[in-house]
Amino acid sequence: DEKVKKHWDGYWIDSNGKKHDIQIKATGKNDTYLKDPPGEGTFLVFKIFPDGKHEVIYNGSIVRVWKKLINKKDMDGKMISLQNLEKLNLDFDSEKISK
Repeated sequence: DEKVKKHWDGYWIDSNGKKHDIQIKATGKNDTYLKDPPGEGTFLVFKIFPDGKHEVIYNGSIVRVWKKLINKKDMDGKMISLQNLEKLNLDFDSEKISK
């Protein structure tokens, strides 16, 4: 059993057997944050509604999100709205974790 790398919540293995590190965020708010990404991996963001239902807002490259935020001047991480994440969540099937 492998240990999860620091700053990552786990990993997933694609249909080709390649391992991908993953960070997962769940929020009831209209934004979320990232800290400096430790490398290439998948970022998965869920919006949690008051009734307990959820929606996947972003499922793709964490580096793509970080590049969108690179010029933001936050001291302790980078905030991003769920609306901006939805815009970035283009249909990149090769990056997404399949159901």
